[in-house]
Amino acid sequence: MTEEDFAQAVANALKRRQSSITHIKQVVVEMQGTLYDTTAATMAIPLFYAHWEGFVRETLMIYLEFVEEQQILPQNANPTIFAFSLRRQLRSLSGKQTVERLTEFASSTLAMLSGPIRFSDKTIDTKSNLNFEVLEGLCLAFCIKIERLRDSKADINVLVNRRNNIAHGNKPQKMDLEDIEEYATLVSKILADFETALNEAVIKKTFTKPKKFIMVPLC
Repeated sequence: MTEEDFAQAVANALKRRQSSITHIKQVVVEMQGTLYDTTAATMAIPLFYAHWEGFVRETLMIYLEFVEEQQILPQNANPTIFAFSLRRQLRSLSGKQTVERLTEFASSTLAMLSGPIRFSDKTIDTKSNLNFEVLEGLCLAFCIKIERLRDSKADINVLVNRRNNIAHGNKPQKMDLEDIEEYATLVSKILADFETALNEAVIKKTFTKPKKFIMVPLC
């Protein structure tokens, strides 16, 4: 997978999600003035959230596949993402650390050091609650900088909280078409911003070992 292939795959995912967001908004518009206008507006929020979480999970999977295909040796990988590739092995150490478990961990780790990094566990754990803090933790593990999304932190968390209130059967706040249009715009924006963050990580190769700059004294 080349950088261009990666960018195209993520762009296709974004286009599909944004099209669905537009369709959801159109349904709410068509329900205006009927007995179902409030219900349609309420139902739109979990769907918007589903596209937010779904896009992040989908594109991070593509990202991990891209990193694998770069055939990066462990010594050339960013230590943070290499640590993520060891997640399954590290999990095996939980609980009682017997000699057998430690030996198995050492053997599997040594085997991984002899070849390009691989992700034996590609699970993207959003905790079904993809607020900004969860997103930040995921992207830290994958060496993806999301500073451009920081301005949307409060809005992302409000979207998640509203979705949770609806999903848990709590009394939802009344929403109108203007609210739905704002949420549709928000989700479209954060999806596009996340696409940009992914492409920047790929172009800058943040998943590789940071280069050390040697200061050369001036004569």
